Amino acid sequence: MPGNENIRSLLEKARDGNSHAFSQIYHLTYEKNYGIVNQILKNEQDTKDVLQDTYLKIYQKIEQVQEMNLYSFFAWSRKVALNTALDFLRKQKQNLCKTAASWDRENDIETEVLDLRVENQPELAMLQKEACDSVYSVLEELPAEQRECAVLFYVQELSIREIADITCCSENTIKSRLYYARKKMQAKLGDFFPE
Repeated sequence: MPGNENIRSLLEKARDGNSHAFSQIYHLTYEKNYGIVNQILKNEQDTKDVLQDTYLKIYQKIEQVQEMNLYSFFAWSRKVALNTALDFLRKQKQNLCKTAASWDRENDIETEVLDLRVENQPELAMLQKEACDSVYSVLEELPAEQRECAVLFYVQELSIREIADITCCSENTIKSRLYYARKKMQAKLGDFFPE
């Protein structure tokens, strides 16, 4: 593990276009970033795709990275990985909704057998979609730090300890963010988000 001076030297060289220095940065950060992204996506191919996007973003923004010490650089790198994974999930959700809607229009087939699946009960499917849309719309209104914790806790079902590790925050900070996020969601969603 390099020291502060070594990471500053690598960052400086990478900013100057030294591909070997960026390769070293990649190898120093890959394992932790892989762990974060894989924990969120739980799919090997998606994880690799998101990590490729992550390192492209890091490479593109490396010029903006100023005097960072070892800890702050690794934290920044993990934050880029986390945000890229969350963006990927958001896009996946949007694509799934579009695909489901177009499939419903294209495959308007009547069934003779009683089908209890939610997607084949229009009233129930509509209520479920409204609830899902309401939750995501309230999530988007939350401050970034609270939204990040809420998504990791409620959507990805990570533990408070795992979220603390990913975000480089204390468990108490995560609990506090979740508490305030929960209060705001309860105020806006009522029955959809009980105490």
